[in-house]
Amino acid sequence: MLWIILIAILLIILFLPINIKIKFNNENRSKLVVKITLLKDLINLPVSFKNKDKNSSKNKEKNNYLDNIFLNKKYIIYFLKKSKVLQFKWTTIVGFNNAATTAISTGTLWSIKYNVVAFFFRDKPIEDFFINVVPEFNKNKFNTEVICIIKTKVVHIIIIGLWILIRNKGGERVVGTPNRRFNENNYG
Repeated sequence: MLWIILIAILLIILFLPINIKIKFNNENRSKLVVKITLLKDLINLPVSFKNKDKNSSKNKEKNNYLDNIFLNKKYIIYFLKKSKVLQFKWTTIVGFNNAATTAISTGTLWSIKYNVVAFFFRDKPIEDFFINVVPEFNKNKFNTEVICIIKTKVVHIIIIGLWILIRNKGGERVVGTPNRRFNENNYG
């Protein structure tokens, strides 16, 4: 009887919706805050990343591992297909001493932003969507802030984690028995 209750609780937890709030701001120093909430904000798990020393070898290894995860298109597309975007806000303040350069860079940023959003969210309706580029004339300035709230299920995150573990386990992908015949490679 106890096993049935434990399995039922595990299945309920696997299919619970979870909200992931991602906030990136580079006003003073680059800062990434990820807040994971379960059961309508009953359980909050905040995680914060700040831009630290880039010369440390431990930091380089961690960044290479994260780059391999985030640069693999398969994981991102699977996650976006299985999730719902509740809010996406992206505000950028850009400025140069020259007004013409500021105007051209503002238009270029609008183009880049809409292409990035169209690539990632092409098939996903976004409930609260806001993109803005604010020009600051006669000042050298670049600030950006991204706020994204994504709703998904725990089981989808576990599936992606298993894919990453299988991919990064090491060893060769195709392991077969070697051909041990005489003169196999024409070496004599």
